[in-house]
Amino acid sequence: MDDKISMLLIVDCVFAVTCVGLIIAGLIVRSRNKAKHERCTLVTNGKVADITISNDSDGGSTQHPVFSYEVGGKKYVKTSSVGSTNTQYAIGDDVVVHYNPSDPHEYYIEGYKLEGFTWIILVVMGIFIAITATAVSVILLNAN
Repeated sequence: MDDKISMLLIVDCVFAVTCVGLIIAGLIVRSRNKAKHERCTLVTNGKVADITISNDSDGGSTQHPVFSYEVGGKKYVKTSSVGSTNTQYAIGDDVVVHYNPSDPHEYYIEGYKLEGFTWIILVVMGIFIAITATAVSVILLNAN
């Protein structure tokens, strides 16, 4: 019985570190997004110039919108770092671009749903793993 409890404690510690790591990563992503929104104070109109598709090892694909916008006569073309299996955009769609006046390469797209979603996924995964690990531990401890 003591070996069983020791093993469960070790496994629970691994899961706890994983959960805390995911939650902290999610909060860091949220904090960085918030700071970027505070720096990107100017607005311009832009367009969806393209949709890039990247294939993964299991046969799926991810679509990343490519946005273009102009600041001070200079054209910027930026591929979103966040993608999905079905993008909310089509090539040629108009978008509102918020950009950093000190560094117009830094931007975000008004209404881009996926940008603010990443941190939520990380936090929810951390909480889900914590609940699942706790439930499994309680079941295994009560099994004997």
